[in-house]
Amino acid sequence: MHVTEKVDKDITLTKIVESASARFHGSHTQAAEQFARAYFAGVAAEDLLGRSSEDLYGAVHSQWQLTRQRKLGVPNIRVYNPNKQEHGWQSPHTVVEIVTDDMPFLVDSVSMELNRHGLTIHLIIHPVMR
Repeated sequence: MHVTEKVDKDITLTKIVESASARFHGSHTQAAEQFARAYFAGVAAEDLLGRSSEDLYGAVHSQWQLTRQRKLGVPNIRVYNPNKQEHGWQSPHTVVEIVTDDMPFLVDSVSMELNRHGLTIHLIIHPVMR
């Protein structure tokens, strides 16, 4: 990663964290900030360009909520088209969220199945968190 890409990503992450801080209070603020940083840690800076910090915050917040609802050992899966009125953020693409135990090749398997159906994947965010 070039220095300018790192700076751009850091600025974007700061904006996302500021959005989280404005919505959470107390101990939830720090946990949400840590989750957001871990969520985007493996995403290339160029994949964040052109996306609003509000929509990126919406994506991580949605994943956070799905994660918090998950029962141990039971996968949570949500497929939807987020819009501002209903979800507080938007995407021009369908979003597939999966929260489950770490499974080798899960991302590859889901990607291959989507491609098999002629669907295009625009962005993969695949954090592995404990």
